[in-house]
Amino acid sequence: RIRPFGLIALAYVLLYSMLPHKEVRFLFPVLPYFNVVAATGLSRVFKMKGRKRLWLGFLSVGIIAVVLLHTYVAATVSCMNYPGGKAFEELHRMGLGAKDAKVSVHIDVFPAMTGVSRFGEDYEAWTYDKTPWDECQGEHTFDYLVTADAERPSYELVRQIDGYARFEL
Repeated sequence: RIRPFGLIALAYVLLYSMLPHKEVRFLFPVLPYFNVVAATGLSRVFKMKGRKRLWLGFLSVGIIAVVLLHTYVAATVSCMNYPGGKAFEELHRMGLGAKDAKVSVHIDVFPAMTGVSRFGEDYEAWTYDKTPWDECQGEHTFDYLVTADAERPSYELVRQIDGYARFEL
């Protein structure tokens, strides 16, 4: 009775795996199906008798522990890899005394892709510009830049935030 749920979930994952643009959020709709299949399997394991139940029970608990550990490690690493957001947060911390002043901030493409968002715009008096740098050069002068480039003419590096270049095992 549970097999159709598993087949539907596997077919969905298989079809979405063929897309050129893959994101983990595309898998969220089938997670309940996988949970139902896994719960049914665990239920069957715990209805068994004898040593088979013991070994499969330990195996199940071990798999759950590995999944939880992986989730913890992956979430921790992921949280530490938003240098744009960290830089934006640090900029607001440094500018705390000038939160009511008219300050202009340019947000470059890379920081915008690595954590800078509208939700981080803490000070109403500040203006935030996400126009690509090559399109706004000469038109605007900014008080601060949040950028991946350590050197920009007429600007001084105030703080550098590092992120991971790549994660390998």
